[in-house]
Amino acid sequence: MSESKPKPTASTRAVSAFGRRIRSGLLGLVFLLSVLASVILVNVIMSRLPSRVDVTSLGIHQVSPRTRNILDALTAEHELVLAGPWSDPAGRAGLDPRVVRQVIDTLNEIGRQSSELRITIIDTMSEGGNARFVETIERLVERDREMLDEYERMIRDALASVDRSATRLGQLTQGLEAMAQAFDTGDPGAANLQGVLANLALNVAQLSADLGQRKQAAETALDTPAFGGGIGELDQADGIADAALSRVSRELEALVPTLEAIASNIATPAQIGDQLPPLARAVTAWRDDAARAHDALVRVERSDVMRIGRALTQASVALVIGPDDLTAIAMDSLFPTISAGDQDQGLIADLRGHTESTVTLALAALAQPQSPIVVFMHGNPAANLFESGAIG
Repeated sequence: MSESKPKPTASTRAVSAFGRRIRSGLLGLVFLLSVLASVILVNVIMSRLPSRVDVTSLGIHQVSPRTRNILDALTAEHELVLAGPWSDPAGRAGLDPRVVRQVIDTLNEIGRQSSELRITIIDTMSEGGNARFVETIERLVERDREMLDEYERMIRDALASVDRSATRLGQLTQGLEAMAQAFDTGDPGAANLQGVLANLALNVAQLSADLGQRKQAAETALDTPAFGGGIGELDQADGIADAALSRVSRELEALVPTLEAIASNIATPAQIGDQLPPLARAVTAWRDDAARAHDALVRVERSDVMRIGRALTQASVALVIGPDDLTAIAMDSLFPTISAGDQDQGLIADLRGHTESTVTLALAALAQPQSPIVVFMHGNPAANLFESGAIG
């Protein structure tokens, strides 16, 4: 005979259902804890490993080891400023909108790889573009405040030397005119020397007037606000003062041998000949004063704020600003022309790798500078190469 199983009672069925719920709850809790532990473990691992971001839309190029090394070598904040009419298709000088978009996207992606690299995109056509431009300049002015103040002080010292030179030349003009009038015009040789002195007096008077005008123009530039950054047109004033001191040094140096030659000429009256050697020594001292002021102005450390401001106001630019220096990226290098055929083949995706390489080179120029020394030599001291504008 088979033994019959007891039928489950209502109480037994309730206990079984409760047990199943307990087991399901425990399994759910275990699963939740497992997922949570996995998330925590992944976060810990990712925080200890360097992130590598793919910067091509096709997944064919990652941030290169060289880029990573350059980014890791940045020990102070660097900033890439890209300014242009990005929201105005007609103002992009023929740039493909897709090129602009991909370059900007890539720059932002690279910027996220280092806490020491800031990416600033300024749309000069937007309402806030001008405000962002001013903010960028003001920030750089504040960074270089001491340098800019010293720069302005040296310019004003140079202009004081220009003013001294103008005053001295005015006095020299009067002295030369008096000497010219003291010659006896009955002697042909004396008449010739009288003409030489009269011409010298005229040239010195013109130089004195020119120096006065340049000083006034430089002071106007210093007092004219530039870029909304709380500074004057320092670079403009610098250029004016530099040209003035360079000219006065050159002119005074050429004047000395002329005065000495007149003093030694037998047709020069003794009372005039005796005055000229001390006058030549005084002119030499004036030349030295102007030359020292010019040398001090040339050697003063210059902030890049003025160059940045000029570049940002005159054209679309890409600037990489370091803690102490800056470099520029040519726009045609950052935004290369891509033909329609290349776009059809998908090669536009390579723009991202190209952009990374371009930015890396610019950062390397700041992080690992190799400054060349250039020596200009010329046989003629009055060649005036730098004032001519041929060499900047």
